[in-house]
Amino acid sequence: MRTRIAQDAVRQRAASAHTSTTATTRRARRHRRSGLLAPALSGGAALIAAALVSAACLGPATAGAAHRTASLHPERTGSTAPTRQVALEARVLMGMRWLEAWKAAHPAPAPRPAPEPTLVSAPAPVLSDATSTTTPDWACIRLHESGDRFNSPTAPGGAYGFLESTWLSLGYSGWPYEAPPWVQGQAALFLYNELGWQPWSTRFVCGL
Repeated sequence: MRTRIAQDAVRQRAASAHTSTTATTRRARRHRRSGLLAPALSGGAALIAAALVSAACLGPATAGAAHRTASLHPERTGSTAPTRQVALEARVLMGMRWLEAWKAAHPAPAPRPAPEPTLVSAPAPVLSDATSTTTPDWACIRLHESGDRFNSPTAPGGAYGFLESTWLSLGYSGWPYEAPPWVQGQAALFLYNELGWQPWSTRFVCGL
């Protein structure tokens, strides 16, 4: 009888404990749904809460330790950018020094002076009796027509011995000796290009 009573008491305590645990679990679920932490945790829930708090406290400390380790030992973290930059700058500096030394050993040749321009003289104009009165043939005509006198009243036909009628037919006025020498020469060339040496009887003396 006593044993049965004891068993019944044990069963009642177990049922009471189960009911208390079930109620606590239901309250915890309601608090989790509302975003709040249960005010009282028992058993495994307490251990989980303690683990979360410990992780929250140790996380920043662990991160700070890792940062200090990286700063004190950059080679352990694989940070080689500064070392590569220094090596690159050293190579560039060595290349510049080598280039300066090479330029000093191989000076640039002095520029060659520009060649002096060659002066090409224009070909002398070909003088002929039809283009100029400075030829020997015209000199011979003037000498025998007027004594090579252009503006002498004693040689009214001018240096080339124009007849007054011939002078007027060429479009001039006055007497030939009154015209400038270049006008007399112009008239002589015009007449020569029209008739040749025929108007001058002295052509035979000059061999023309």
